[in-house]
Amino acid sequence: MISRRQEERTCARVRGQLTVQMLPFPVSQRPKMIRFVMGLGLLVAAGEAARSRSLMYWVVDGYEQPHDTPAVWAKRIANVKAHLDNVTGVSPCIFSITAAGGFGVSSNYKYVDPYVPQYAGLGLDIVPLIDAAGGIGGLRNLLKNQAPFINAAVALAVKQNYSGYNFDNELRGSSTDASWAYLKDYAEPWVAFLSKFADALHGKGKTLSVDLAGCCGWVDTAHPLGPAGHCAGAFSTHEFVATTCAMYKASRVDIVYGMSTYSGKLNGPGYPDPKDNKTYDGPEIIETIANATQTAIGADKYALGFKGGWPYCSNGTEPDTCIFDGTARATIDHVRDVLGVKHASQWVNEPRSQAAWDAYGYFLHGP
Repeated sequence: MISRRQEERTCARVRGQLTVQMLPFPVSQRPKMIRFVMGLGLLVAAGEAARSRSLMYWVVDGYEQPHDTPAVWAKRIANVKAHLDNVTGVSPCIFSITAAGGFGVSSNYKYVDPYVPQYAGLGLDIVPLIDAAGGIGGLRNLLKNQAPFINAAVALAVKQNYSGYNFDNELRGSSTDASWAYLKDYAEPWVAFLSKFADALHGKGKTLSVDLAGCCGWVDTAHPLGPAGHCAGAFSTHEFVATTCAMYKASRVDIVYGMSTYSGKLNGPGYPDPKDNKTYDGPEIIETIANATQTAIGADKYALGFKGGWPYCSNGTEPDTCIFDGTARATIDHVRDVLGVKHASQWVNEPRSQAAWDAYGYFLHGP
């Protein structure tokens, strides 16, 4: 997915095969020319790979409590403007499934939406989040009558020039199979609705992404009482709305963000698991869960969700104590280059430290 800003900055794109006319060059110069063309081809491929990556973050009010003033929003947007090469989009958390099953605004809308045009003005992709504030009743009503929701959402995306939507329906159970029973009948209809919604958005050149826990069957056996990503029991085999990762792989949704990797960290020392009297290895959690999720969903669809620990800070309230080091680079290298992850998003809000912005940029652009 190429961001609007990246597309604007790309003056020319190489399409098809790169060829060279050999006849005008003396025989003695041909090996040098072949090496030059091969090297140019590698550079082009690397550039195309970087442009295919995306990294966004979810946007909410409350960067400074209780509600951000216009002056704070100006500071926030200036922070993003100063680091535009290191981010491709934002996901304002501003829409909901209503109790009646309609497409409505969330409680965050009035605080965030007035500033969305300023993010758009920076050339960032705008991918608003839709939550499930209407609860199980809202979901039931939506699935009974889907057209009004889809039509309203697509029309607004076209009007506001959104790049698409991000769906975060977190209706769920817990560690027992019985706790998910109330959602079983909604699983297949929900994923079918998502595919239908995606089709409508695709028809207007828009995308649809979905947020999951993303355990996809992986179980943290090393920490049975305090599993990383909640990946144990029924939570490891059930995704939100009692779905499965295989359903999303087969769906027509564009991107699936796995959020169990919230438990991981790019670098820094191990952190305590008091329930099991053990220690968590932050990079290992990211690499292990990301591998399980992208294997189940597919490298083309899977996107990494991350939270704190991008990167490690010895004092979370002091940005200057955050460190982007070789371990952080190695973790990103593994996720991006070994696992083939192309997309990522942070919960929540823009980085406060230069080290975090550096991590963003490293994911997008590499060494």
